[in-house]
Amino acid sequence: MSNYEMLLNWTKKTSPAPNMQESMEKIAQIMDKKIEEGISISGAIEIIAATTSFPFEAIKRVGETRQQEINIAMMGDDFEEGDNFPKNYDDVASQIHELIQSESPEFVTEILGGIEDDYPSVIDFAEDTDRKSFVKLVAMAKNNKNALNGLDDKIRDSVDAAIEDSQILAQKLVDGNTEVEENNDGNYIVKNDDTDQCSVNMNAKTCTCPRYTLGGFKYLGLACEHILYIDMIGK
Repeated sequence: MSNYEMLLNWTKKTSPAPNMQESMEKIAQIMDKKIEEGISISGAIEIIAATTSFPFEAIKRVGETRQQEINIAMMGDDFEEGDNFPKNYDDVASQIHELIQSESPEFVTEILGGIEDDYPSVIDFAEDTDRKSFVKLVAMAKNNKNALNGLDDKIRDSVDAAIEDSQILAQKLVDGNTEVEENNDGNYIVKNDDTDQCSVNMNAKTCTCPRYTLGGFKYLGLACEHILYIDMIGK
């Protein structure tokens, strides 16, 4: 999928104003030229922000979309042709909305993940006040569409970043000294020099690693790097 196709897919899902979609397409064209000149994506974002009047949030989003395309391209065709794991926040948004509407008490605790377990979660807050604000927003989102949209905006980048991290870490496992042992149908033991041993069940798409069990991945149905790794090597 090309950079423009990914960008347009995102704009269609989020239904921006026509003038914003046109702006993002122009930003993408400028950014591609900067990248061709050897400028990094972060550098291109800074240059475009300093030399144009485009909204910074739009520039940032185009940069993130371009980076995601590069990450996937680096992984080769195996990732794109694999199982239908969530590729971005939009793939899990409806699930999150259903959980909020059902007043599931696990939503806040699970998506915040490691507060009690002292392990990084999908949503990482710098201060307790940020957590309190998030909890309040979740409560409002049950009956308020504007609050629900605000919740999407607040956690979208974190979920997208967690998914991209899994993709990058999975590729490192492919390139590294990783050992795999198949116990029985659909169950694998994954171990390398940098991680403790973990067990992956590809039938259920689950893993015993802390990132999956404690980081909110399990609750949102996100794949950790070990699940993606087994998928990428064709097991």
